Amino acid sequence: MIKLVAVTLALFLVACERAQAEMPQPYRVIDGDTFAVKGVKYRLVGIDTPETYRPDCLDELILGGEATKFVRRLLTHSSVTFSPTGAEDIYKRKLVQIYVLGTNLSQLLIEVGLGKPFIPPAKKPTWCDKQ
Repeated sequence: MIKLVAVTLALFLVACERAQAEMPQPYRVIDGDTFAVKGVKYRLVGIDTPETYRPDCLDELILGGEATKFVRRLLTHSSVTFSPTGAEDIYKRKLVQIYVLGTNLSQLLIEVGLGKPFIPPAKKPTWCDKQ
C-alpha cells in the first residue's frame, strides 16, 4: 500500500511539473537503469532494476516492464538533471546520476520497489522468489 501511494504521488508530481528537461536529447530508455543518448549507453549508479532482456523469471520480466515505463514517464514529463560520473561499468556504459525534480532517480526507484541497491563487484540482487 505504501508503495502504491509513493508511485501515485510521484506520478502526480510528474503531471504537475511542466519544466524543460536537462536530459540530453534525444535519449532512449532501454530499461529501468540503462539509457542511450546518440548511441552512447549510460547506466544509473548504485542501483539494479529488474531485467527486461533475459529475465530469470516472469516476476522479473513484469517488474522490469513497470520500471521501464515508470522511468520513461518521469523523464518525459519532469525537470531532469543528468550528471555523468566520469566512470564506466564492465560493459563500457558510462555511469550517471539522474535527478528528477531534485530527487535522485536511483533512490526513487528503490523507494517504490522497482530498484534495489547495487554496487559492483557485489552480486546482483535477485528479483525472483526462490521458495
